[in-house]
Amino acid sequence: MKRADLYATIRPLFDQKEIQSFRDIFLYVSGTVFAADLGKRTDRFKELIEHVDEFTVEEIVLMGGLVRLSLMEMLTLIIPNYPTDKLSSPEKKNISYKAVWAMYNEGQVESFTDIFKYIKVAIVAKDIRKNRSTLSSSLKASIKKFPLGTLAAIGSLCNLTLKETFELIDAEYTRQTQKSSLNSE
Repeated sequence: MKRADLYATIRPLFDQKEIQSFRDIFLYVSGTVFAADLGKRTDRFKELIEHVDEFTVEEIVLMGGLVRLSLMEMLTLIIPNYPTDKLSSPEKKNISYKAVWAMYNEGQVESFTDIFKYIKVAIVAKDIRKNRSTLSSSLKASIKKFPLGTLAAIGSLCNLTLKETFELIDAEYTRQTQKSSLNSE
């Protein structure tokens, strides 16, 4: 069977609810096939399947493109396989995280970078142990380079569920992609 034919089976299986988690995809298309098409070593790709939080948004988008699933559909499939033990918070969180959650519930946080209207990047960077300037410039430039784990950790600090965080990531990716295509015209 050709690769294109293998990939083509995923969309209908997803629509028929035969594929309900990220790992289900690999029952129909081997990780070796994906690894080759994504330019990854097979052993590294297999590690990523076991540690989905290490995939970048861009890698999820590329895989979704191969199987004709949107970023949000792929993220929805990842939720059952996501390691929730990695979503720990510091013992004493800054009170501003509550403001983010409140504004999310008010509909004012519509994409991932909207979080930083209500909490300083420096506070978040310290809590997730990342460099402030790198985090700030990277978020503004392109969310697609971030590992899901970093983004999920930020969402968790803000008391957002994984689904809510992934929806914000999807909205941010869409916004940045549209902005990029407008700038290239």
